[in-house]
Amino acid sequence: MQTYIDYLPIDVIRMHIMPHLNYSERFGLNMCIPAIDRIPHRMKKDSIEKHDHILRVPIIKKYLDCCFWPFGAEQVQNMTLLFQLLQEPQYFSILERSSNFRAVVLTKIPQLIESLINFKEDIELGLRIKLASELKNLRNKIVGSGPYTDKKFDHIPLLSFT
Repeated sequence: MQTYIDYLPIDVIRMHIMPHLNYSERFGLNMCIPAIDRIPHRMKKDSIEKHDHILRVPIIKKYLDCCFWPFGAEQVQNMTLLFQLLQEPQYFSILERSSNFRAVVLTKIPQLIESLINFKEDIELGLRIKLASELKNLRNKIVGSGPYTDKKFDHIPLLSFT
């Protein structure tokens, strides 16, 4: 089945279309081109890490926002989900690369555990224990992993096929 892309010269695609697409669009377009005409460049590891960082940080921010506006059992559940998320390897890598974020998490964990002990609202003990367990697991994972290095993404180019 022929598409409009099949009728365009490969030079037009590479010079006039590709520069205006983001990474995902370029990837999709590259898959539509016949295999012989595809752009074969490997992507740089730093650019892949930057792309991963760009995708994952807004998700963490969304989880953080959900931890503050509801109160009571829902807040504890949202915090538990956040700290479970941070233990997943792709999100834990953000903690590994950012000393500021790691320091904030490590200082907040004891404060949160203390607030769980002195919680003023009537919340099921099982929810509090589960959150305390996730906090402990994350703290142990941060302390047990390492050594850490900061990674600045300012100078790294975005993902590209060129």
